[in-house]
Amino acid sequence: MQMKTRSATFSLLLALIVAGACTLTALAQQVDIDTTLKAFNEFYARGNFAAAEREAQTLERTIKTRFGTDNTNYANALNNLANTHQAQGRYDEAESELTRTLNIQ
Repeated sequence: MQMKTRSATFSLLLALIVAGACTLTALAQQVDIDTTLKAFNEFYARGNFAAAEREAQTLERTIKTRFGTDNTNYANALNNLANTHQAQGRYDEAESELTRTLNIQ
């Protein structure tokens, strides 16, 4: 009986550790998105559109992987990317991204 109790306790402890690790990973990913978005906003506000574009590309890839392409977070990421292209006079690219944004429900 004592062996079953130890085994159950070990299993429970292991499950808690795994659950905690998954939660920390999810939190780390969220911080990554928040940090990248903050960097994008700072670069964009300062007029450093090339650096803002790199951050917007990172956001687009990260959000696409995490949420998929039919998610409003992805639409926002595409909009940020379009804004950087528009600010750099790359209107065809901006239009393409904005069109993709409009197609997300």
